[in-house]
Amino acid sequence: MKTADFFRHFHDASKRDGYAFFFDGKTFDAPQQMSANKQLLVQCLMSLSRASVGLPILFQKTGLYEQHKEKMVEDLKRLQSHCDLIGIKDSYGSCLLRTAISADETSDESLVGRLAMIHEQAQKFQKYAADLNPLKARPWVKKVMGLPEGGRVWCRVFLTFSTHKRAKEFLERHISKCKHGGFWKHTHTHPYVVDLEDEIIQGCSGKKDQKLSDSMFKGQSA
Repeated sequence: MKTADFFRHFHDASKRDGYAFFFDGKTFDAPQQMSANKQLLVQCLMSLSRASVGLPILFQKTGLYEQHKEKMVEDLKRLQSHCDLIGIKDSYGSCLLRTAISADETSDESLVGRLAMIHEQAQKFQKYAADLNPLKARPWVKKVMGLPEGGRVWCRVFLTFSTHKRAKEFLERHISKCKHGGFWKHTHTHPYVVDLEDEIIQGCSGKKDQKLSDSMFKGQSA
């Protein structure tokens, strides 16, 4: 499959999964937000988290719920400078980012550096996610544990390679350097190698991700 064809599949599959896409300063449509029932669930979770540390049961809408459009567009523009396609979605209060990069003309070292920059930019989207961590309600706990501001961000980065040889080499030598995040971190960046020749997608484990491969190449729901 050619890169342009994969990008079309990537866009269509992500749209089916509820992602809105950003291109040239515009979103094709508004970022998908949760249904009223799902928002109610997040409200309850946030209320319980505050109640568990003795705070009033209050829910203040933040991030995607308030649709801070101008700020979000600026953050998307900065992220766009490091990738070719960006999709964004709200899922149970978390901010999900799905990006794609045509990697054929970029050196392995540059790709590793680009993933680090994408992770840095992805952290800015924490303010668009709901914060469900009850420990943050206690300032001294937050300070001692070094807990980050905002809610969780999950950023998937798909690197497309036209040949199996280049995809295999990057997967074996560099993919582990491209994963960012940790237990206490709120932003997690996960790289995926897209082998356009064999039409498979692989993550850091090196194993084929069957669901993503079927979704992106065969049009099946992930």
